[in-house]
Amino acid sequence: MSNYFYKCSCGQPYNVKQEGDYPFKDEFFRDCPSCGKELKYKACCMSTDWEFDKSFKREG
Repeated sequence: MSNYFYKCSCGQPYNVKQEGDYPFKDEFFRDCPSCGKELKYKACCMSTDWEFDKSFKREG
């Protein structure tokens, strides 16, 4: 089982892995697979790889 560092407001756990170096901070966006809310991540990298907990079950 993975440990997830981030969590959406609906409770969906996820991690973001930075890929490539970039000298300036950029913003990366992805929709939460559970509630559809737009998630934002800021980092100095070329791209990001988002990993969501596939076993998460949203209540309600």
